[in-house]
Amino acid sequence: MFMKDNKKSNLKRQVIIYSLVAVLLIAIIALIYNISALAVGRSRERALEQQLFELNRIANDNNNEIDFRSSPEFIEQYAREHLELRNPNDTIFIGR
Repeated sequence: MFMKDNKKSNLKRQVIIYSLVAVLLIAIIALIYNISALAVGRSRERALEQQLFELNRIANDNNNEIDFRSSPEFIEQYAREHLELRNPNDTIFIGR
């Protein structure tokens, strides 16, 4: 009887140990997977931050260009050069 109880106890102990090893193995695999997913996520975040920085720079450049082209000086220069418009008090010289 003592042998049967001892064998049952050893069997229970082995089942518990194998179960704990299996759970530990699953936890390690999940940890490795999550660490790699985190690394990929951080890499993607850095790429998106760089892209955002570049897009903000382009938007700023575009806003500066819009401000410049909206200025009275630019509009007058454009009208003179491309539309051949003149102010009434301009003196026009014609070369020979």
